[in-house]
Amino acid sequence: MAKEYEFKPLLQLSIQEEEDQIPQLLEFTWEIISFTSNELKIQLVFEVPPYLSSRQNDDQLLVTFWSNQDFIDSEKRLPIKQGATLQTPVAR
Repeated sequence: MAKEYEFKPLLQLSIQEEEDQIPQLLEFTWEIISFTSNELKIQLVFEVPPYLSSRQNDDQLLVTFWSNQDFIDSEKRLPIKQGATLQTPVAR
């Protein structure tokens, strides 16, 4: 019997949705600007930039790491666990 595999990207980026948000207005594309042994820079391009953080709280960017051999935790100096998610505010 053949084993089934699920292919995932190295990184998955999304905006944490709130109840009062319209998800289509937070759609975006992204690209890696630079990737060194110490830093990963990502540029986000939103479909409707004025909607980003237009409410009281900043929107939250979720970055999920699906490859545990390509990314190292800067404090622990160990590979980031597969499926680990980092949350960071994103504002205009």
